[in-house]
Formats: sequence, C-alpha cells, structure tokens
Amino acid sequence: MRSAAREEACDLRQEMNFSIEERFGGVPSGDLYSIKDTAETEQEWRALISEFDETIGGGSVGSREDYEIPDWHHGMRGLFVYLYSERFYVRSFVPAVVRILTVQPKPCFAKFECFIDGSRLVGCFMVFKDRVIFDEGSEKSGLVALLMGERMG
Repeated sequence: MRSAAREEACDLRQEMNFSIEERFGGVPSGDLYSIKDTAETEQEWRALISEFDETIGGGSVGSREDYEIPDWHHGMRGLFVYLYSERFYVRSFVPAVVRILTVQPKPCFAKFECFIDGSRLVGCFMVFKDRVIFDEGSEKSGLVALLMGERMG
C-alpha cells in the first residue's frame, strides 16, 4: 500500500515520482514490457545491458565488479541487476538509470536487488522512465535515504 505523505515528500526532494510499496515484486503494466525470445529482442536487450555497462559500470558511479546482470531477460524488456556495493547508493544513481532507459527506442525498466557487504540484502527497487518503486525494506534499511542523497543516521 502506498503512503501518500511519503510519496509526496519524496517527490519534493527527488523531483521524481516514487513510492514505497508494501507489496513489491510484480512489474506494473507488465504487458508493456513483455517480449518474446527472438533475435531482435535479444539484440535490444543486449543493447540495454551495454548502455548500462558503459554508463554505470564505466566508473561514473560504480564498477563492473560491483554488480551482476543475469544472462537472461526473463521475457521482459528490462534489466535485472544485483548491486553489491554501497558506491551505487548515491543521489546520482537513479537519474543515471533513468537516462539509460530514456534513450532506449522501446519501453523498458530496471529492477535492482541491493546488497551491502556483498551479501546483506538492504532492499529492492524498480526504475521506470517516469517513476521509481521501492520495497519497504529499502526504506527501513536507509537505502531510500541514501539514494536521495541523505546520510544514514
């Protein structure tokens, strides 16, 4: 369930529509991102990965050693990424991902599972061209605050 107050406060600070969801997991409007396994969709998906690697893994935010992208698209035009370093949990990360998604010719999204110390899950979130959706664990762990540029208390 969304908290309107939290959503509004986050909009003001981040200048982006985002929410914290009690039930997190399914991709909203999933049919929009659904793809069949064809040579064309494989090429589009690989291009999305390459753009992420060049923009994010090229050192501007993190390094390629600090994240993993499974070698399958799960029938969705999206990135499924495991982040293993706190270097990604900065204010510039989400806008960088939005820029990657915006330059793609077709609708796509990115879903992140976030870890600290390589193994402790601190939250999950999905980034779309126009919004970000966090799970409740992201708020409880302080991940949301870090991504908004705040320091953890």
